[in-house]
Amino acid sequence: MTAMYIDGDIFITEGGVLERFSSGKSDGWEPQELPDTLLRETSVASLVAGQGERRKGTVFTYDKENGRLIEYDKASGDYLGQYRLVGGDEGWKDLRGFYVLPGVEEGPPTVYWVSATSLHQALLEPVSDDAGASPSPSGSGAPGSSGSGQPSTEPTAAP
Repeated sequence: MTAMYIDGDIFITEGGVLERFSSGKSDGWEPQELPDTLLRETSVASLVAGQGERRKGTVFTYDKENGRLIEYDKASGDYLGQYRLVGGDEGWKDLRGFYVLPGVEEGPPTVYWVSATSLHQALLEPVSDDAGASPSPSGSGAPGSSGSGQPSTEPTAAP
């Protein structure tokens, strides 16, 4: 076992896989396959955290190889999204542990993580449609309006 998150159920990462246990045994819950397996062949879940009550809310895994957090529905295992730091920031390269707090009212959740030297935080927000690279070069050579360099279809954590 690599990591554990408990909310009444027990979520563990073992051998790169996220599993859920209830009353001491596996209950058949499985996370949905990721939609980007053609781009990223493997997703190795090394850490786990969640938000919300038992069987409500979401559970997150950290995929170090691809530098992202992946979000699943706690009840169904449905894939909900993935998050990366904007602008190619490597702040998750040395991620040692993380915690997710639900957003206030309709706001996005906040992720807190620990590296070897610091405590960090970021809002988990989707990238807007205009955040991706433009099809033609700009006169200034500057990145798109958000500077994220991330595709608009992949939610991204704000720095």
